[in-house]
Amino acid sequence: MKLLKCIINTDLEILPLLQSGQEIGLQILINKYRKSIYCIINKIVKSEMTSEEVLNDVFLKYFNKIELYDSRKGSLFNWMAKVARNASLDKIRTLEYRHSISTYSLEERMAINALSNSISMIVPEDLRDNIKRLNEKDQKTIEMVYFEGYTQSECAMSLSLPLGTVKSRLRRSIIQLRNNLESKKEALQ
Repeated sequence: MKLLKCIINTDLEILPLLQSGQEIGLQILINKYRKSIYCIINKIVKSEMTSEEVLNDVFLKYFNKIELYDSRKGSLFNWMAKVARNASLDKIRTLEYRHSISTYSLEERMAINALSNSISMIVPEDLRDNIKRLNEKDQKTIEMVYFEGYTQSECAMSLSLPLGTVKSRLRRSIIQLRNNLESKKEALQ
């Protein structure tokens, strides 16, 4: 097998092995590109354990979905890098990933809490007070999207709401906050 790996080293030689479903093609691909693909994934995911998980998933995808590769659109490595990047982005967007982050050590949690406190200090007190005046549902939506980093889609999924409802709540809340702040500003003048 080592001899075969030494002889086969170009993408044009690896491709037929993958297309015919031969595991040796996958093994050669892993040996040749593992480090490069891992670097792409780890730059996005920023967790060794999760990066390894995504790495294994993408190599299986390369093997099982090799028919999706189109040599007219670019090199095999470029296609592999795109698949790795997309899989990494998908991973960090999932709520599962967000919840796995909560397994930080005590020191990491303290640092996160300190950061959260400093962020809340950055938000003007008037704005914090106005957010507290919103109804509970609108408060939660604003907090998730603007302070906890959820996308609107993730917020909708987490709250079991249609995306349109989340967008409407955000728009309504922002208009209400703006009006409240402008009214207060006018009252002070």
